[in-house]
Amino acid sequence: MKKCLFSTALILFLAGDVFAENFTITQITNNTTGDGSPCIYGNYVAWQGSADGDAEIYLYNRLNASTTQVSVNTAGDYECNLSQNYLTWRGHEDGDSEIYVYSLSTQTKTQLTVNLSGDGWPRSYGNYVTWYGNEDGDWEIYLYNLQTNHKTQITSNSLSDTNPWVYGNYVVWNSYDGNDSEIYFYDIQNMTTTQITDNSSADSNPVINGNYITWFGYEGGDPEIYLYDILSQTTTQLTDNSTNDNFASIYGNYVVWSGNDGNDTEIYLYDIIKGTTAQLTDNATSDSSPSIYENYIVWGGNDGDGEIYLGVLESAAIPEPLTFLSLLAACLMRWLIVKK
Repeated sequence: MKKCLFSTALILFLAGDVFAENFTITQITNNTTGDGSPCIYGNYVAWQGSADGDAEIYLYNRLNASTTQVSVNTAGDYECNLSQNYLTWRGHEDGDSEIYVYSLSTQTKTQLTVNLSGDGWPRSYGNYVTWYGNEDGDWEIYLYNLQTNHKTQITSNSLSDTNPWVYGNYVVWNSYDGNDSEIYFYDIQNMTTTQITDNSSADSNPVINGNYITWFGYEGGDPEIYLYDILSQTTTQLTDNSTNDNFASIYGNYVVWSGNDGNDTEIYLYDIIKGTTAQLTDNATSDSSPSIYENYIVWGGNDGDGEIYLGVLESAAIPEPLTFLSLLAACLMRWLIVKK
């Protein structure tokens, strides 16, 4: 019986981190300059690269494998984000950081903010663009409607509100509550704000998609990945280890993030429906800042300098979760082998 218990424990241990099957990887960039912080939506991938000497925004079309340099200037352009018809980023063309919007359909660029203060981390969905800026002296969250050209200041306090994300009628961000950073949730239609986390450790970089919000927090002393269900108002801790897990991204029922496998940083994926985690990359270089759309995942990797990679996840790539019956069957099989 002890042998059977040992087998069950071994199976549970092996179920922790499994490798995804049928995960094909394509290297999008191949140059001697740094490319990083990619994002993906639909048929497009965007990132910041320094091929022309300073940080610029690049756009890749998956259908025809063509790359277009969207920003062309001598100032830095960073923090790009893609959604439906818009590509947004933070640029420094006018001397300080401003928010820019590029229409994929008309191929036109618009400067959204014009002020003497810093603006950063733009994220868009539908007709909404959100970012954080310090127009009133500290970092606040702003929301802009591209259809009505109306700007709303969501937060107004003496604390630091940063890293917003918008999806549908919701905006999430992290804010300093006087002790540490917590996650907040804003309903655009009802104009109400809800504090999601309330603990003594820092929670940062929330991302929202559908009814889920994910972020990384430091409750255990090192960064772990968390998932919040808006409908059930429940929080699930997805990772629990002694290494760094951070910069999560979510689409549908998949959450991806970069975590340390004990040697370097790799890309991991969690299936919300199955409740399983898979390691997508396994190499001797660091992989970080993943972004996901449907079954497509992009991230920044290193072949000597920063490059952009695209992975395609097949529908059956994530292993099924181990059930009690499968554990019992494996245990019985082990017992029969030992008995022989």
